[in-house]
Parts: sequence; C-alpha cells; structure tokens
Amino acid sequence: MYLYIDYDKCRGCKTCVIVCSYRWNKVFSETLSAICVIKNEKKGKNFPIVCQQCSKPLCVDACLSGALKKDKQTGIVLHFQDKCVGCKMCVISCPFGGIGYVAEVGVARKCDLCSSFDVQPAVAQCEKMCPYKAIKVITEDKITSEIKKNVEKFLQQFGTYRSIVR
Repeated sequence: MYLYIDYDKCRGCKTCVIVCSYRWNKVFSETLSAICVIKNEKKGKNFPIVCQQCSKPLCVDACLSGALKKDKQTGIVLHFQDKCVGCKMCVISCPFGGIGYVAEVGVARKCDLCSSFDVQPAVAQCEKMCPYKAIKVITEDKITSEIKKNVEKFLQQFGTYRSIVR
C-alpha cells in the first residue's frame, strides 16, 4: 500500500501535516509530523514529502537498532519508536526524504499509513482529512496506473526528451 498524492489537487494547506502531528503526539506541530509540505512559490506547486514504502527500503537496512521493519503482508515500512535510538541513519539513507528526525522527541518519524494507529481498521488520517482529496492510500497496481497517467500528462504538457546521444 502506498500514499498517492495528486500534486495538481494539493493546495499546500498543510491539513495533512497537522493531522499527522496530532495522530502521533496529540499536539498540532509541523515538526512532529511524518509528512512535510514543500512549497514552490515560483511554479505555484506544493509537494508533500512522505515515506514511499519502498519495495527494498534502504532505511530498514541502515537501521542498526531494529526500529524499522517492512511488513511482508502489507508492504508498509513500520517504525517502532521504542527501539529507535535517534542515530539518524535511516534519515541519511532515504533517497526521497521520507523520514525525518524529530529533535523534540529524539527519534525518527515516518509515515506508516496510520497502521500503528489505535483505531482498527487503520485509516490514513491525512487521506481522511484532506479537504481537497489530494491524498489517497492505494495498492501497488493502482499506483502503477496513476504513475503512467501522470507520465502521459507530463509528456503532453512538456513534450518528450530527445537524446543527443544516438
């Protein structure tokens, strides 16, 4: 399962960020969230950054304390805060910036699609609360089709890249 973000729908309101921080710590604080919104003012685009739930997560390999584990059934990369020693190796190893370090708490923080949330069945709170419906939890087959649509849309908008080397 993956968190799919439609960047065309995202308005940068940071509802997802605030909801996530409340879910983890019962306070509204951007620094305590597992999701971060980067704004590109020039292009008028917002880019929520979140764990990609990689098929071969480098963060799991880098974690020396065993605080990160990929659930074989769901595919979700889980973070066990009680095992985290705050070494930041997972933060350094993530090529997508999907894991952050929360200095206030002294541990890493990453999205687990709310699977460790105390409500069952788990529902990603960012998806539930996004006022623009820009966030969806989807399966691997659906994310593949969404990516294909986005690539086609990009090519229509910007054209194709022609390589100089032949």
